[in-house]
Amino acid sequence: MWALNGLKLFKKLDFYDDHQHYSRREEAPNSIWFESEDSLIVFLAFKGCKNLVSRHLTTCPKCQSTNEHGVAGLARSFFLAACPGFASTARGIPDGAAAAGASIDVDAVIGGTTALYAACLKGKTATVELLLKHESNVSRSLCQPYQFALHAAAAHNEESVVGVILRHEHECGSNIRRLLSAKADAGYTVFHQVVLEGQTRDLERLLYKIKDGVTAQPLRERTQGNRTPYQLAT
Repeated sequence: MWALNGLKLFKKLDFYDDHQHYSRREEAPNSIWFESEDSLIVFLAFKGCKNLVSRHLTTCPKCQSTNEHGVAGLARSFFLAACPGFASTARGIPDGAAAAGASIDVDAVIGGTTALYAACLKGKTATVELLLKHESNVSRSLCQPYQFALHAAAAHNEESVVGVILRHEHECGSNIRRLLSAKADAGYTVFHQVVLEGQTRDLERLLYKIKDGVTAQPLRERTQGNRTPYQLAT
């Protein structure tokens, strides 16, 4: 009965008819969702069903297993909840894995991105806070337009996300200068990115970090075209 009703439910959802279906990962290595997904928690997480995910974690033997299949299902569930910003849904999944004596990789690259990068790009502040709490790597470089999570947030004027990242790095005693000096392939730092996109508020916030005692070296970094952020702005 569940299989029949479940299929009807899938087909009622907008994403089902619009999605190009594959049954094996090798057919579409960059896809984040597969028709053959057999774990209910993956589907529940994908749709942000907080209460159902919480209940499922405590009742499903598969999710309480430390075998490879069970852990993989939890990892994909976390990713699929975090990417669109379902922070409250994603929050309990790592704890569920820990209760089963396992851990999940919050920095897993699926579809060419990480949950942190996707959340920063979309301005999902609560999700970014959750991911940083679980030690997600904000300095990781990806094959994405902005490469770094901070660059993506700043370039899209996600001021609150930029603030969360800078505050977290400061509280952790991280090397903020290194973070602000990190360069994408074209030699752009986060300062180059916000200047290029015309994001004045984010530029002001980043400049305050320089004023607060971080060395001004990031402002002296040059692109491959030998231009500083100031030269790019003028």
